[in-house]
Amino acid sequence: MTERELIRSELQELSVEFLRSRDGVKWSRYPEPVLPAWVADMDFQVAPAIRRRLERFVSSSDFGYTWVPAPPELIDVFVERQKNRFGLDLETENVVTTVTALQGVDTAIQLFSEPGDGVVVQTPIYPPFLAAVASTGRQLVENPLAVTDSGYELDLDSLDAVIDERTRILLLCNPHNPTGRSFRRQELEALAERALRHDLTIISDEIHADLTHAPHRHTAFGSLAPEVLERTLTVTSATKAFNLAGLPCSFTAAGSTRLRDAFRSLPDHLLAHPGALDIAATQTAWQEGDTWLEEVLAVLETNRRRLHDRLRAELPQVRSFLPEATYLAWIDCNELHFEDRASKAFYKEGGLALHCGHDFGPPGSGCVRLNFATATSILDEMIDRLISVARAHSG
Repeated sequence: MTERELIRSELQELSVEFLRSRDGVKWSRYPEPVLPAWVADMDFQVAPAIRRRLERFVSSSDFGYTWVPAPPELIDVFVERQKNRFGLDLETENVVTTVTALQGVDTAIQLFSEPGDGVVVQTPIYPPFLAAVASTGRQLVENPLAVTDSGYELDLDSLDAVIDERTRILLLCNPHNPTGRSFRRQELEALAERALRHDLTIISDEIHADLTHAPHRHTAFGSLAPEVLERTLTVTSATKAFNLAGLPCSFTAAGSTRLRDAFRSLPDHLLAHPGALDIAATQTAWQEGDTWLEEVLAVLETNRRRLHDRLRAELPQVRSFLPEATYLAWIDCNELHFEDRASKAFYKEGGLALHCGHDFGPPGSGCVRLNFATATSILDEMIDRLISVARAHSG
């Protein structure tokens, strides 16, 4: 059996029984018969190459100290991948490693703004973005996405209206979680023009970049122009695309020495550093995992269309757009008649655990986020349960 055949077999043979045997939070948080589609973990087994690399660590008990900062070859692999896949031209000396991407986000907010300063966020948004602004004592500058007939888009007119003299940072999720939007280059260029005009530092979380669905192409924010790169911090990781959330190894790439020097001014161990297995998994993913990623994207392509087509045909009362990136579907249930939050009804009445839209900011009210990165047979059961509950509340 070839490597590709092995990968396809594992993706097709995924079962609920196997998934319930895991210790991870996704499948252990809720009791049977609840199907979990809430947290942003994929159900798929990781790439065989990653498993082989980690098995070597176990067999040799190689759990000693690792490099601090990260080994140069890891940084080289990261920089090369960003340039070859996304046209983002980075300097190796400007890359800082952390354990999680959110460490990079939180630290950048602390470094490049003061308490009370404004941070622009496009809602609905990944909840830790909102927490990062609140926990650092910054002011949330909300710039909700506009909803059009074709999907969610950046509302640039609204952005001009909400920025004031104390706005310091633009916090961008690109591609966008939870809406699954892959922003077009023209949109991002218009956003960059405003960031330059208002002298904003850009923190661009691009952790879902490798999960962009054809024919769409990911545009790295820092790749737009040299003057944009100079004020951009690109935060990313292999964890989403290669299903390695439990082996976190993340990167904050500064587009200039000015941004880099602010990070380097911190004490060496203020930011936690990834461990040996984290580093090995990430490096192997980027060097040997792309065949696996291609096969996963093929499954996600089937799943995203299956979900979208069934909702459109069987549940026209809800609004949902075909995700252009990520493995997350954003479903607006405001036309249904729920007495409480939609996620509670889907859980209590259908045994389906979804992420509550309320957590993503005010525009998320009445919405749910569904993770479709699972076997197609399991997804079909999730869709059946969702439609059954929704129809009971559509009268």
